[in-house]
Formats: sequence, C-alpha cells, structure tokens
Amino acid sequence: MSKSTWDWCWGAKQTSAIHDDKLYIVGGHMGTGEKKKYLFEKKQYSNTNLLAVDLTKDASLNSTTPYSKSAIPVSIPALWDGVLWPTKDSLFLTGGMLSYFNIPDPKNTTRALDAEREPPAGRSFEYSFDTNKWTTVKPDPAVPKSISRSANTFSQKANKGFILGGSVLESVYTRTNGKEDMRLGDEKSTYLSNLVTYDAEKKSWTNEAASIDHTEFATLTAIDEVGEQGVLVVAGGTGIDAKTWRDFKTVQVYDVASKTWYNQETSAEGGFFPPTRMFHCAVGVSSEDKSVHNIYIYGGYNAELGQLDDVWVLSLPAFHWVKVGTSPDPRERMTCQLAGNGKYLVRFGGTSKDDNMAECDNDKGAQLLDLSTLKWGYDFKEEGGYEVPEKVYSIIGGDKTGNGNFTVPKAGFSKGLDELFVTQKQVVDPSNNSTSDAPAKETDDTSSGIGGGAIAGIVVGVVAFIALIGLIFFLVRRRKTKSARYDAENSHITELATPKTDGKFEKDYDVKVPPTPAENNALIEEKRTAAELEAQRQAEMQGDGPYRAEMDTAPPAVEMNARPMSYAAELPTDNRRSLDRI
Repeated sequence: MSKSTWDWCWGAKQTSAIHDDKLYIVGGHMGTGEKKKYLFEKKQYSNTNLLAVDLTKDASLNSTTPYSKSAIPVSIPALWDGVLWPTKDSLFLTGGMLSYFNIPDPKNTTRALDAEREPPAGRSFEYSFDTNKWTTVKPDPAVPKSISRSANTFSQKANKGFILGGSVLESVYTRTNGKEDMRLGDEKSTYLSNLVTYDAEKKSWTNEAASIDHTEFATLTAIDEVGEQGVLVVAGGTGIDAKTWRDFKTVQVYDVASKTWYNQETSAEGGFFPPTRMFHCAVGVSSEDKSVHNIYIYGGYNAELGQLDDVWVLSLPAFHWVKVGTSPDPRERMTCQLAGNGKYLVRFGGTSKDDNMAECDNDKGAQLLDLSTLKWGYDFKEEGGYEVPEKVYSIIGGDKTGNGNFTVPKAGFSKGLDELFVTQKQVVDPSNNSTSDAPAKETDDTSSGIGGGAIAGIVVGVVAFIALIGLIFFLVRRRKTKSARYDAENSHITELATPKTDGKFEKDYDVKVPPTPAENNALIEEKRTAAELEAQRQAEMQGDGPYRAEMDTAPPAVEMNARPMSYAAELPTDNRRSLDRI
C-alpha cells in the first residue's frame, strides 16, 4: 500500500479489521471541520480510501508515522455501516448501504466527482494483499442483499464471518452537473432476524433463522476460547425501531459448533447495568489461563444521555457487568478492534457531537485503551499481552492471569450453556519448557494434554469409587459384627478353639471346650431335678402338695436359654436427590 498525505479531521460510520497486526479502515464519511449553519452545507465526503494503521511495532498514534492510505476504485461503492473481515490473505468487504455524501474527485479532493453511484445490491468486494487489487464478488441468491445496521464479527477459530439482524435499505444516489446528490427511487427497508454466515475457507454463504427478535446496531463479539468453535455474544442495540431499546440485563449467546442459541441473564456490580445504547463498539479477550473471558463495551448513543463515554466489562462465565472507566470524550459511530496480543482496544473515528457540529479530532483518528491498566493514550507498545484488570478480578476473584472464582451466573446458566464453559489451562511441555493451550474438549487435532472436562470426569469417578468402597466396607463390617454376635450366643454348640502344636488350646482366645457326654448327661439331670423341685413347690403353694392323690406323669419341661431376637440388617437409605441440569 502506497503512503499518501494523511489529512484526517474526523469521520464516522467506518468499518475496520485487523490483519497481520495492521488496522484497516474502509467506508464511512469524513468532515473537514468547516462550520456551517446546516449539516449539508459543510464539507463532508464519502471515504473512498483504504486507510491503514501499522501496529507491528512500537508507535505513537498521535503522529502521522503509522498511517497510510490508498485509493479505492470508483466502481466500488463507498459504504456506511459495511462489514470488513480479515481472511487468510485478503480483506472481504460486504454489506452496508450507500453513503449519502459526495465522492471527492481523486484529482482534486476539494470538489465532488460527477458520477452516478449505485448500491452494492448484494455484491461483495475483496482486496488481495498479494496483488494490492480489488475484485468484485457476485451476489449469492441465498442471502439478503447488502445488510446494514447489523451486528457482525469474524471468528478466527471458525474462520467464518457472521452478520446478525439489521436491515436491507435499497437506495441509489447520483450527482451530475455540480448539483447535490439526489436519491433515485424510494428507500425500501427490509427488517431481518437472520444469522448470515460466510465460510472464508469454502467461500460460501449460509442463511439461518436466529432465535432472537429483529435487532439493529447491536454488537456481536466472538469469544474463540469457549466451546469447540467459539461462541458469539449479542449485546445492546435496538429493536425494529429506535424506540425499542435492548437492555443489558440479558444477552444472547450463540454456539458456533452446535448452532444453538442461549438467552442468558446477567448481573451487575451494585445492581447498576450499562445504560441502553446503539452505535457502540465491543471487543472480547480471554485471560492467560483461558478461564475468564471479558467483553469490553465502549461508548455509543443513548436517547436520554446522548453520546456516551463509559467503558464496561461483561465478565464470563459469571456474566457479570463491571464499570471500569470512561474515555476523554464521548464517542458514537466509531470502529473498534482488538490489537497488540489482546492488550489494546484501538478506537478509530466516531463523533463526539452531532455531525453538523463536529470539530476536528485532536489526534489523527485513532486512540488506544489499555485493557489491563484501563488508561487511554496514543503510545502503542508491541511487547506484552492482556492481563485481567484489578477492577475486574477484585470482584470475580482470581488474579491478572485468570483463576476467577465467580464461575456461575447469579441467575444460573441458561440450560446447556454451562457445558461450553470448561476451563482451559496452560500445559507445560517438559521437553522444551514451552506452553500450549490444552483444549477443554478433545478434537481431531488436539494435543495429548488432559483438559478440564477430563480432569473433572476423573475426579467424579474417583469420588464415586471411594463412596462405593466405603459402602461395601460398611456392609461387610456390619455382617461380620452380626456374625460374631450370633457365634458368641451359640458358642456352646459351634465354637471350636484352634489347638496349638503341643495339644493345648490358645489361652489368649479364652475359648469354651465342649463338655464330654457324661458331663452333658449330668447337666441335663441336674436341670431336670431342679425342674421337678420347682414344680413340686408350685403345687404345694396351690394346695396340691401332699393332699394330691396322683402326680402328673408328663415329663417336665426343660428350661432352655432363650436366644435374643434377631433383626434383619438395616440397609442405608439413599437420600440422594436427582440433580437437574441448571
């Protein structure tokens, strides 16, 4: 890309992408800063350049050094609210609506170019880094034509781009004979509730219904470290009109692998949620240990508060909102990207006042928010990476590397969503002391490291095994105790002592030796005599003694030792409750 004079004043409605640590910006419109009484009297032009900011090395974004731009062919429409995705070796531009403002004449940027401008009408455009040229991609009849006002993002893990909701606005503008732009035909709006997906590997589109009402100007953030192919999180925006605001008490989560939607309730520190908004931006970044995932929401516009300057973090898996700061000035309709190994949010463009009052920025268009220190500035440092800010981990627990303790939303997980949030840890390779990410779920190209899900399964299995062994030990011990008691009660019949080699019995056992036959007969006779005497005594007490002519000849009953009543062993009752999935 050839460098040219960087004469930036201000701009809005651009779209951007990061590719190989360079920020690329297309579309939108720019102002000259000249103040006029009415919006359309001042100098504003559609942006017809591909702008670039070099973030491959240390730089100050308040100087012209890292900036460059190159002209985009007039045949490619200048767009508002388009979508720019970084594929493997190109930039892919799609969606958006035709920018109303004039196109500057490439030969004389102080005047407008006389040319009819047509909307993209479903066409996409691709910029090749190999050839530095733009090509047009024909529309796909399966997807809506050129969606604008959408929530959109690109997942590096899935290598797919996503467009949610938005509208299709059909407009054609022209400028001839030095007159102002004129609209040709009526503007028609088609409201969408679909999720449109572009597969960058297959270069193909799919269009599916989304389990979410129509939304415009929301943010769609990809968190690649959650789930098999990452998840998308929808936040903010409006409904079918600007009067229907989508609050932040609930967000929608889309699992890319299973194509499943979840409606998840959130909580907020102190009960204070972010104000409703549109025209805001968002970036997502994961902690070093992959256990915490923070989505940063910045700026935008609120119907009552106007332009916003606040910065919020939605921390996952807690789904908890924390306000972490403000910016030097409010912004709306800017573009934001994650840069510097997840260390920075780089903001480009946007307006802090209404377009017809906007003044030139004090910078060259870009500004940095250090996501770890939460400080704004212009100095980009290539070294280092993301650390969870103290304002966040002081609430969710853990430290700057992750290890959060707030792992379950206060309202609980939407059914099935908890299965996606399996912690990934850094596994150290002892052969070279390097680290690699151990995936939570094993896939075809995973390493041999054991993920969090496997460890959890092993722990549950071990606990269950120990419980089973304990139950068996309890039953065996109880059975032995019962058997010993039974044997003690019947020792005169069954208990035998084990003799030593010298023929004597082991003294320590204190066993009973069974009686000889003669001794046994004498014992029976003794009991019988005692019984007869007792019977006679009872008879005498009843008056039947010496006055009774005849004695009972029936043999007397022999009193036996009564055996205690034996009860069936009481088994432990299973009081476990069935655990329903949250």
